[in-house]
Amino acid sequence: MAGQRVLLLVAFLLSGVLLSEAAKILTISTLGECLAGEFPDRRFPDPRTARAPANGD
Repeated sequence: MAGQRVLLLVAFLLSGVLLSEAAKILTISTLGECLAGEFPDRRFPDPRTARAPANGD
């Protein structure tokens, strides 16, 4: 019975650690894409591709 409790505790803690590591990896990956311009912020136009308005607005 004690072995089952230990196994359950280890599984619970391991899943928490793995979830934490996955979150870190995804955060770093997304941040890297943003900084590299591969995942641009849609609120601001990219100055390399922005065009002046055609009607002078």
